[in-house]
Amino acid sequence: MTITDRGPDDVTPGLTRRHLMKSAGALALAGSAAGVLAACGSSSSSSSSSSSSSTTATTTPSAAGNSPLSKLLGTPSGEAAGQGLTVTLGGAGALSGAAASAYGKDFLRGIKLAMRHISEAGGPSFNFQPRDNGGGDTSKTPGYMREFGAEHTPVLLTSFAANSQSENPFYEQFEILALDGGASAAAALASVPWYYVMTTVTGLQTPGVIEYIKSETPEVKRVTSFLQDTDAKTIEGYRKFITGAVEEGGLESAGEVLFSDYTQTDFSAQISELRSQNPQAILVTMFGAQVGTFVKQFAASGIEADIYGYDWVPDTSTAAGSAATSFNFTGVYFDPERKESAWEKYYVEQYEEEFGTYPTTYSTIYYENTFHVWQLVMQIIKAGADPTEPGEHWVKAVEEHPEFWAVRGGKGSNLGSVKMDLKTQAFEHQENVLATGTVLPKLPEVRATFDIDGSNFQKV
Repeated sequence: MTITDRGPDDVTPGLTRRHLMKSAGALALAGSAAGVLAACGSSSSSSSSSSSSSTTATTTPSAAGNSPLSKLLGTPSGEAAGQGLTVTLGGAGALSGAAASAYGKDFLRGIKLAMRHISEAGGPSFNFQPRDNGGGDTSKTPGYMREFGAEHTPVLLTSFAANSQSENPFYEQFEILALDGGASAAAALASVPWYYVMTTVTGLQTPGVIEYIKSETPEVKRVTSFLQDTDAKTIEGYRKFITGAVEEGGLESAGEVLFSDYTQTDFSAQISELRSQNPQAILVTMFGAQVGTFVKQFAASGIEADIYGYDWVPDTSTAAGSAATSFNFTGVYFDPERKESAWEKYYVEQYEEEFGTYPTTYSTIYYENTFHVWQLVMQIIKAGADPTEPGEHWVKAVEEHPEFWAVRGGKGSNLGSVKMDLKTQAFEHQENVLATGTVLPKLPEVRATFDIDGSNFQKV
């Protein structure tokens, strides 16, 4: 199944939280993400160039708490669950640019569905304020972060490694708790106040990939790291967690090749470099459709080497075409056909009903992250603080209660869970997969599972 809806509606940008509350039942739209949000539930919309919006998820009091999730999650009712409150929730995602198709829609879809499910389960309403980070455009950061500050936004779901770390100075300034479901290697290198990584950091899975290579293709010895030429911290992280893991795993680093950014589509120069290095395997940090484009061009070059990436979305296979089967990937992966837990089954069915397609890993991460916000809201209420206001009580809630629900990993009525390592400020011991790419509509095939450090490696 593919996702076809595109394009935001053009509406007035720059409204503050106070203006929003005064206009149209708190549903006033402040920019282009409004149309993207609308597109999350429909197959068509118009286009625009602005970049922000708001939406509020509400439900009637009689319906709140009657959701199947209420019993499954074991949440309290009434005030203890945040019912009757409206919490401003910021979102910084790829709502424009090359990454919008693969990530922007799924970012919004996961959050939108979670807000409805939380409201139906008796939780708070959210005044959702999405902003466009351009999929890694740091020039956008000061503008949208200052808007969050002006709106007194207490919590932010962010992406693209806090937009290549450029958001970091604003968190403490505006007392915004940032939860990053789309982090990169840079996030594992520095402890940033008010910031937590809500997924596996790109590159930490490499020991598991090396284990798979050694067990499945023992003849492979030479490995090239194909990395984005991005900010210094991210490059440092990639070299440490990817190239370093190759050498620590007993394989030979054939060298390093760099590509420019997420918008690059012609890889002829890099393929020429790869040919000269003569690797037997390539570890590549591209994402979305871009890695599929590279896989297609590499297959046409005639060079024989196995390709391993750190991400897969349907756009990857679409861009790669028939060459998609030559691509392997690692990372956290949500298999919409698994449905081993009651929550997984409910989530997949609800997502398909709402959006007409299956949920991806990216939409699932942000669906879960929105529920993590709800858990923090309940902890803040229990502690006697106000979750509608920014402040250190949000950070304290994470530090005192670092374990969170997960749609993934549960069985039957038992919930999956993830735990925050407070030293690294990232989730610990998440299950990662090694899977093969596929030609749509077939989904990827999981070949092995392991923890982020390569431990507990098991072939499937």
